[in-house]
Amino acid sequence: MNPQEEMTSPLCRHLEADLSSFVDGELDAIDGGRVMEHLEECPRCREYIESLRRFAAFHRAGFDPEALAGSLDGKGLFREITGELLREKVERVAELFYQLGKAYLTRGFARRGRVGRGPRARRVRHDMATPPRPIDRTRTKANRIFREAGDLASAGGHSGKALKRARGFFRAVRTRGGDDLEIGRRFMEESLAIDPDRPEPRIFLGCYYYVGARKYEAAREQFRKVLLLPGLSDEHRAEALLNLGLTHNIECRYEEALACFREVVKRGIPKKHPRFYRCLLFLAVTHAKLGEYEESVEGFHRAVRDFPSRVDEIRKDLVEMPSFQQVVSAAPRFRAALERRVPVLFAG
Repeated sequence: MNPQEEMTSPLCRHLEADLSSFVDGELDAIDGGRVMEHLEECPRCREYIESLRRFAAFHRAGFDPEALAGSLDGKGLFREITGELLREKVERVAELFYQLGKAYLTRGFARRGRVGRGPRARRVRHDMATPPRPIDRTRTKANRIFREAGDLASAGGHSGKALKRARGFFRAVRTRGGDDLEIGRRFMEESLAIDPDRPEPRIFLGCYYYVGARKYEAAREQFRKVLLLPGLSDEHRAEALLNLGLTHNIECRYEEALACFREVVKRGIPKKHPRFYRCLLFLAVTHAKLGEYEESVEGFHRAVRDFPSRVDEIRKDLVEMPSFQQVVSAAPRFRAALERRVPVLFAG
């Protein structure tokens, strides 16, 4: 039985790419520790990682198709094994394309600086669970995977359509170059062409439309597709809802934005993953924009009470929200209520 068929839990599927990187020695200490902790609890992933180690040992020993075929009972089994190895390599390509897209988009977002136009424009901010991997090193890994996958396709007599498409795209991008945001978008699209059910590339593709192209409906379409994926983790759900809410907010669709931020808070995700404290912050800000000042004040109180270590970040975020500053200036009673209930927002 293929161990991948047994990886049915959301956490197992979320860690699948990390398990492969763990075998290759490509994880840092933090991610590697998280994988080892999971392996202690999960026999299915231990079985899966042992299969990956056997595959890795097979490649290290030297790939001799004729010798391997001669040692097996029939060509069908040989073709089945090479096909399974090829699928694993193509899945690695999808992960590496995602990592390259993430690196290019992150660099492009940083250069873009702000999202929106005119007085409603605000600083781009995209909090990530893990930082992007270095582009040059990731490109080198992709080249190696393509070589190994090409050998497998030739040895087993596989058409390798997905592999050929991905390799052709990779070579074209390398020679043509272009804008970071556009390159990042194309890498995300190619990653999804291989595996459309991966949430991370789709989230980043939505962020491209939101921040890079300012096509908010196209961004919302990507975030909604993420929310429809089976077995979605809390982090991916919160990431999609947070960005979906922000695209509503920037177009003054405040009720829709509230529903997104409220769902993240209702599920208790910020308590488990503190970087989503921003959903509490945006919930309070959106109430203020709707003129619901009592709810807004209470929301700010809850944000600073539950996340005292984030107070400086909250203050900085509010200063860089021109639309919120306009609300405060236009509603002196609201400002006075905030100063009484949440004085820490005005400190310094």
